[in-house]
Amino acid sequence: KSFLFRAREIITRAEVMANEWTFERIKKFWECDNLVNIKPPTGTEFPEGFDPSIVLAQIYELFCCRAVTELGCGYGRLCTAFVPAVYRGFDINKKAIEMARQRYPKYSFDYLEGVDDLPAGDLLLGYTVFLHMADSYIESWCKTICSKYSKVLVVELLGRDWREGSAVPVFCRSLKDYQELFAPFILAYELRIPYQRYVHSEVVAHRQKSDLSISFLLFNKDGRIPDRHM
Repeated sequence: KSFLFRAREIITRAEVMANEWTFERIKKFWECDNLVNIKPPTGTEFPEGFDPSIVLAQIYELFCCRAVTELGCGYGRLCTAFVPAVYRGFDINKKAIEMARQRYPKYSFDYLEGVDDLPAGDLLLGYTVFLHMADSYIESWCKTICSKYSKVLVVELLGRDWREGSAVPVFCRSLKDYQELFAPFILAYELRIPYQRYVHSEVVAHRQKSDLSISFLLFNKDGRIPDRHM
């Protein structure tokens, strides 16, 4: 791309972000993004500095989960945390679904038109997905999710200060925000691990983000907490 084209593209994104994000606008953004920002561009499969599928598998076992529905599965990067028989991945990006089916043919992936298309199940996984949901519609999505699942695993970068200076639609929230959004579900488990992509980022350090960890938050209906911890 020419410098002029890139400049126009940046200006266009800035103009869009100045307006209120709707679900349709978010959906259009990711369709046009061509998977460029599906994860931080570090040149590695795991910008986290560790394989999150290992952690996800441990939490799955810890809470005796059954069927898993991954919301915002992308190209299926994390599906191998679970056996194919218990996993279904959904995404609003058709290109991502096509790639996921090619890369992981034994797993099930489907295009998602909206939250009502999600099947009912045991565990809903959202790995750095809710942070891309705008304030204008996330509450209704969380309400529907709570009506369909008995457990919700939210994996996020916490802190509203992450909203500043992003080239993509980012709506990071606090732990308290998520506790309110998923009420009456109760936070039963929390694990924070330093996110190496940002721990070693001079840009992020300069912005003095409040939390450079990625948080694994398990909400459930009865608030049962396992007797053992990882």
